[in-house]
Amino acid sequence: MSVAVLAVLLQFSDSPFSASWAFPVFVTATAAGGAAGLTLKNLNLNRAESRRSLNLMFDEQLRTGAQLLGGGSESEVIAGAQALGLLLRESPRHAQVCADLLCARLRKPHSSDVDPADSDDEKAQDRASFAEANRIRNSLSDAIARAIRSEGAPEHLKSIAWRFEAARFGDRTRFEACTFGRESYFRRSTFGGDVSLAWSSFESDAQFSFVTAPRGLFLRGIQAGAQVVLQNVTLRNTAGESAWGVYLEGSNTAGIAIERCAIDGAIHLDASHVVGDVRVVDSESTSFSLIDGRCDRWLDLNRLHTSRYICVRNTEARKGVIVHGCSAGDEIEVSNVHTLGKVIVTESVAPSISS
Repeated sequence: MSVAVLAVLLQFSDSPFSASWAFPVFVTATAAGGAAGLTLKNLNLNRAESRRSLNLMFDEQLRTGAQLLGGGSESEVIAGAQALGLLLRESPRHAQVCADLLCARLRKPHSSDVDPADSDDEKAQDRASFAEANRIRNSLSDAIARAIRSEGAPEHLKSIAWRFEAARFGDRTRFEACTFGRESYFRRSTFGGDVSLAWSSFESDAQFSFVTAPRGLFLRGIQAGAQVVLQNVTLRNTAGESAWGVYLEGSNTAGIAIERCAIDGAIHLDASHVVGDVRVVDSESTSFSLIDGRCDRWLDLNRLHTSRYICVRNTEARKGVIVHGCSAGDEIEVSNVHTLGKVIVTESVAPSISS
């Protein structure tokens, strides 16, 4: 670098070359170049040391959070969940481990998993134990929701797989406006009350299989890189209260598949945009509606049974509409459908059928 500096000085100098001034310049440039090299080396060393210190701090945070999460008291579990939730967002290297630990804690059974209100034993101790287990599970889901909130989310959240296998949630689960990475799913999971994943995004399938949720699934505005899949889902409202059913209004997905589901409440797909097929097969619900929506391939309703109505109206289904072997307590309506194919209603039963 020093030689290059000297050459430049000589090139633009109006004075004839003289060693009297060139040599000091050469020495100065050489010293400056060496100092710059040392500064850069020191900077790189400092950065490496900072990374090591940060990783050690994150390692310790992981150990502490995991230990607290496995603790026996409510306060320990909540503190552990918060620590792991913060670490998950801050450190890509630890993120998947944190997610796995939080999912594992949601699988842990409690001795009070049977609600004392549903049994003959009304002892105050049982009720308190059930309430504590419910609070812990609500706190776990709250910590997860804060960690994967889409607003200001770091890029590595899209690579975290949330494997909610046999998870037991509390009476309030709100994963709203969250980011779920590839291979995330809810399988054989049980929800104790309200469930909302509104405005959340899934990098691949949004998969719910063998899930029990008495108040239904509120999935408004959900976005999925692949399909929204509900298989063998039971949304039975044993409490006799109103339920959402499956609420997918305004969703944007590559496909919707609802198979072998028993739903108290509506299957509500209004204003949804589905790039692939919409398939509802061997399922029952209070009603089904797809109004002002768009399906870029087939709308296939096969052996769907509703206690009220099936309504497809003001909707685009490019390949066509098939309603086969369905039944409705009031009406089956397929009207004002824009398609390049056919609208076929066969072997279906209802007091009123219009297509």
